[in-house]
Amino acid sequence: MAQDSGYVYKIGTSFPEGLDGRAFPLSDLDKVNDGFIHLSTKAQVPGTVGRFFKDINEIVLLKIPVARIQDKTKWEASSSHGIFPHIYGDLLESDVQERKTFKTEDASKWEAMLNESAWLE
Repeated sequence: MAQDSGYVYKIGTSFPEGLDGRAFPLSDLDKVNDGFIHLSTKAQVPGTVGRFFKDINEIVLLKIPVARIQDKTKWEASSSHGIFPHIYGDLLESDVQERKTFKTEDASKWEAMLNESAWLE
């Protein structure tokens, strides 16, 4: 397993609250293109945000304990960017420990801001 802590993260621009046990809706990338849910480790979050959210000024991160999703997660190579966790199945609200919204006036600063965030464990 290629993790650097007991947590992995789902990155998005918004996630619904109060799902009452239902699964989070999938993004187009997760659902249509790849068939799994993309996650990142703490070390991967800044680079992932820099690649896929570079023009966005507000993102939401879901902090997910690996122990809650280990039975439905595979760690797989992603081109030249390393080994990433992928959920094959649903991401449930009960899988998520915490969520946090990050904002910036300058989206080119995401990587530096996230590298300094104590919230990422």
